[in-house]
Amino acid sequence: CGVNCPNETTLEQHNQGKKHQQLVNARQKRDRHAEVSIFVGNLPKLNKITAMLAEPGGENEKLKCDLISLFSKYGEVGKVIIDKVHGSYSILEFNSPTAAQAAIMAHQSGAIPPFYGRKLQIKSRTAKKPQKPPAPCSELSVENVVELLKEEREEPLTALNMLDAAVKLPDGTARAQTEALTALQAQINKAF
Repeated sequence: CGVNCPNETTLEQHNQGKKHQQLVNARQKRDRHAEVSIFVGNLPKLNKITAMLAEPGGENEKLKCDLISLFSKYGEVGKVIIDKVHGSYSILEFNSPTAAQAAIMAHQSGAIPPFYGRKLQIKSRTAKKPQKPPAPCSELSVENVVELLKEEREEPLTALNMLDAAVKLPDGTARAQTEALTALQAQINKAF
């Protein structure tokens, strides 16, 4: 997860922690899904499929069924996720990684026929890493801030300006800022 710990004991405790285990499990699940999934792009627009239906309203189901019938010869398709707005792309999740690879290889060899008159864009799905949220104030090293304040005892304004430049808080984090200042005040009171 990229956390910096001061020693191996702390790192071991962190790695055994509930939040870390949840993060590891979520990452493994995301990677497993990416292994068995493919991205299918350049699908026909949903309005084109609507024109082919006797009764409008089943465009997504028709598209899903057609995708399953096209790709089921490479392996069992477990799940089909279609872009809800336009239907221009889909994620197909197979029940095995070999089926996903077989579909990609078939596309690369030109074995997949046009779909509704369109040449499909097929590639392996990559698991995107989740965006890391900004670090909460509690992860700042209060000890480092206290050391900075001790070093700049003659110029406390300089130390506070340096601290202000180092700490970038997103908007709306007044509570986190208050907690950080409370923790900092407690450390300063201990040090001086």
